[in-house]
Amino acid sequence: MNDINNAIEILGLFIEKADRLRNSILVKSLIANEGIKLDVQSDMGTGVFSINYNGPDVEQVDAFLFTMRMFIQDGDQISFREMENMLDTLCVAEDAKLRFKKQRNLFNNFLDSKSMIAIEEDHPTYREIMKTVLYGYRGHLNSKKYSRYKTWKASSVLSSIIDFEFISVLLAFIKALTVLENNCRIILKELTEITHNRI
Repeated sequence: MNDINNAIEILGLFIEKADRLRNSILVKSLIANEGIKLDVQSDMGTGVFSINYNGPDVEQVDAFLFTMRMFIQDGDQISFREMENMLDTLCVAEDAKLRFKKQRNLFNNFLDSKSMIAIEEDHPTYREIMKTVLYGYRGHLNSKKYSRYKTWKASSVLSSIIDFEFISVLLAFIKALTVLENNCRIILKELTEITHNRI
């Protein structure tokens, strides 16, 4: 019974934090602005081109990342990996557990795919972009990741592309999180019914 109560508490926490992110200022801003835009302009006379990135502001992103880290850092009870491991131990209907696993795999496949960034020999995956920006500049200051981040941001054109790609990761994360949260709600409902029936 303690295991079920613990699972109920963790599922509730996952749903609470997921709901906070889905209703964050960042997500509301992205919806209001119909996503993010990368505008490429060129001057035919000079051959110079520029890229303008139109996305959320720094404060919105930083506030979002503060909670997002709980879902992507291994060891945290509500990280995607830890949640899947916990769900595997629960005696509940398999459908929601399988949908959770499938969505997590889809998100991981996206993270492990190559981005559109290529700087000499450096062609990062979306996971590398997420970790480099998050742990090299925004959330932590890992020296190796910070060095890579500075290289990426050295040119204004590349800087805009990095910002665009990073927000693309956050959008993919929100889509995945919404599916995961919905399945957690289904599992939580089933567990709650089990505990009530045992009283």
